[in-house]
Parts: sequence; C-alpha cells; structure tokens
Amino acid sequence: MSIADQSLGGSIWIEGTPNLTGGTLQSGGPGLITNGGGAVFTNSGTMDNDADSNFVLDDFAKLINNWILHQRRVFNPSSRSGGIVDQKGGTLVNSGTFNQGGEGGFANLTGAKIINSGRINMFVSLL
Repeated sequence: MSIADQSLGGSIWIEGTPNLTGGTLQSGGPGLITNGGGAVFTNSGTMDNDADSNFVLDDFAKLINNWILHQRRVFNPSSRSGGIVDQKGGTLVNSGTFNQGGEGGFANLTGAKIINSGRINMFVSLL
C-alpha cells in the first residue's frame, strides 16, 4: 500500500492484499482509494468513504465486505474489475453513488444487508 500526501485528503493505492480486521479505514476528503492489480480488499472493520472522497475498484481487483462499508460519495469499478461480495454480517450503507459494472458481479449474500439513500447503478461496463 502506498499513501500519497499523508495529510488529510491524501490518496491510497493498493496493489497488494489489504485486510482490515476491526478498526476503521477513513478516506477523508478530498481523498481517493484505488484498489487494483488483482488485489482482494477484505473489510472486516469499518470502512468510511466520506462525502469528499472516491473509491475505485480497478482491473482484476475484488472487494469483500464482512462488516460495515459506508459509501458517501462515488464508488466506481473499472470495466475489468473483479466482483463485490457483501458477506453474511456485512452491511453496505450507501448515501452517494455506487456504480457496479464490468466483468465482476455483485453478490449480497444471505445475512448481509444494503441500506441505500443514494443511487445504486448496475452497468454492463463503465469503460
């Protein structure tokens, strides 16, 4: 993981396999989280993408949510991104724009939930 500009509002590029177990990953604005290179991002804590930040699920990357993902601005996958899996016990809270498209699928498994007051868009491909 590399962090550009470590002050509030920096960007995080993930090319490995981050696992958030407990704790909180806060993307403060304006910020950007990019998960790519085939990496699997597993969230078992609280991930907060605030109203001034963006999350990009890049080529061949996958997002697994086991706990709470707060999505307040924009979530975008690339056209070759992997899937998004909201596991049993996972909660996706969306008040921004959550886009899903490309090669990966979206799975909200039994025991998981979605709380939506924003927009969820399903596309064949975004790019």
